[in-house]
Amino acid sequence: MIAFNRVMAEKRGWMLGTAMLALANVLVYVLGVLPLGGRLAATDERAQNAARDVVAATAQLAQARRTVEGRVRANDQLRRFYADVLPVDQSAAREVTYLRLAQLARDARLGFDRRTFSIESEKTSALTRLDMSMELLGDYTEVRDFVYAVETAPEFVIIRRMSLQQNEREGTRLRLSFDVSTFFREARGQ
Repeated sequence: MIAFNRVMAEKRGWMLGTAMLALANVLVYVLGVLPLGGRLAATDERAQNAARDVVAATAQLAQARRTVEGRVRANDQLRRFYADVLPVDQSAAREVTYLRLAQLARDARLGFDRRTFSIESEKTSALTRLDMSMELLGDYTEVRDFVYAVETAPEFVIIRRMSLQQNEREGTRLRLSFDVSTFFREARGQ
């Protein structure tokens, strides 16, 4: 302890200066470096959050672009469907059902028993449905050929119901009850 008191007495100026510098260092560290370190950590966290947000926004943008492209593609396909596949009006729809199916039945050597039509339109739809019921007579091969021809025809016709019956009074001939539908765009408001 004596040595310490002697050093303190002889080197008091140096010791006081060193203590002041050490205190200044502690003050600079506490008042300057520590807050900057906290701000740096907060800045790093904000940068990481921003990087995650950029990745999420990029993924959302890519999804939105795919959605828009899908919608454009769907609208284009729907436009082509309306223009190229569906009959353009009621007379074209009748031609597809009445004339074309009659031709396919004749080609398959089926006989006609009866045909009926009905048209159904809904206010909520841009399309009108034309329904046709047919009863045809023929043997199994002729019926099979007719159904195949209808299913592979380029015209848009939906087979809604089909039943096949054999009647004793008609011999080996079968009766095909056949309901089909097609759709067309009807001009509204005329």
